[in-house]
Amino acid sequence: MHVILIAGLSGCEEETSNIFRPTIELTDSTSGIVHGLVRDIETDLPMPNVIIISDCGHRTISKENGSYNFRVLEGARTISAIAEDYSNPDSVLSISARELHSLDIYLKLLSGTIIGHVVDQSNNRPIPLAQIDCGDESTQTSLDGQYQIVVPAGIRTIYVTAGGYVPTSRLLTIRGSQTNANINFQLEAISHNENKGQITGRVTNDQGRGLFEAYVSSDDGAFDYTDVNGDYQLFVLPGNRVLTAIAIGYSNQSKKQAVETNRWYFIDFELSQ
Repeated sequence: MHVILIAGLSGCEEETSNIFRPTIELTDSTSGIVHGLVRDIETDLPMPNVIIISDCGHRTISKENGSYNFRVLEGARTISAIAEDYSNPDSVLSISARELHSLDIYLKLLSGTIIGHVVDQSNNRPIPLAQIDCGDESTQTSLDGQYQIVVPAGIRTIYVTAGGYVPTSRLLTIRGSQTNANINFQLEAISHNENKGQITGRVTNDQGRGLFEAYVSSDDGAFDYTDVNGDYQLFVLPGNRVLTAIAIGYSNQSKKQAVETNRWYFIDFELSQ
């Protein structure tokens, strides 16, 4: 994370006085005036209602156009900006009495983390490779249905999609530098298997032993986990399908099968470590 503070000392230069010159008169012999703009570093938009504070206790709040000005005691002063869900940068200025000091402040929006899992609504079994989208960020669930995604703070909508399931979404308030745990989803399976082909088979190791909880999927989104004997069952769309078997600790294996409507096919997999 990088925060940029742009600070400069100025007297009464024409280009700044027209925009930033405060209305406070410089009659106090023990203080100067700090003024400038507060902006979002990524969008360059002005940020209103940001608290600007000095280490001598003086403070102000940025206006609607992001501008601010306030009086600060002379000497080496630390100026801080405080805005919820944004980084809080500091800058040290040497304040001279009865002078203007220009300080533009650029804040960076913080991110929060979302953690959870995605399961089948009917049997609570994890759904691997489900797509998780939130704004410009995306990820997929692991084999055990777990996911983690980092997104900018704010009110965000998280979308979850998986082959063979009804898509769903949820609106979340994300706080900067915080973790939102247990954001879990239960997806409803699309139940119709009409006009599909059925594929059954077994997943074994190279010694012929059935592998339990191996994940078998088709390129049309259908998938199943093997039972204690290593057996699985899929209903897939017609066409040239690619089936893949995955098990933790074993190499993946894929096979092709031309599938016709209402036909039954047998495909076994033998995985090696």
